Amino acid sequence: MNNFNIISVPSFSDFVAEVPVSAVRLNLGEHSAPDQYGSGERAFSVPAKRVTLDLQGFNEDGDLVWISEDHKASWGQDGPLMPSDKAIYAGMGKLYCIVSDKLQALGYQVLPGRYVLPSDRLPLSGGFDCAKWHQQDGTWQVQPADVEEIGDESAA
Repeated sequence: MNNFNIISVPSFSDFVAEVPVSAVRLNLGEHSAPDQYGSGERAFSVPAKRVTLDLQGFNEDGDLVWISEDHKASWGQDGPLMPSDKAIYAGMGKLYCIVSDKLQALGYQVLPGRYVLPSDRLPLSGGFDCAKWHQQDGTWQVQPADVEEIGDESAA
């Protein structure tokens, strides 16, 4: 068994400050997370998926540093239910590419997957400030953040 602390950081900038250039793990995953409405006999559920991007690496003290961002999309028989759900779902794939590209540009080796931890060890819900989400034509879009915006919370 590995003996290390788990440090959950709230932003990509904090991750980069904490983890020296090395091999890191980047993982995009999804799982069923239906929304429940009502109670008793009137209760019903709307299918949904939670899509999560995890970035993990070790700091100089050997502690696991972890940032995680997730979004939920309502789901239909043929995929995302509404245009906004489709945009969020597709945006998470684009976010993966933005984060991977930024890490590689900084000199990190990006490996697939993530470290498996006990189920009671959960990260804070963080954000990758190397990218920004914005609404365009009523749907969510993600794009790389300008260098000067990284770490500037007013840009989010």
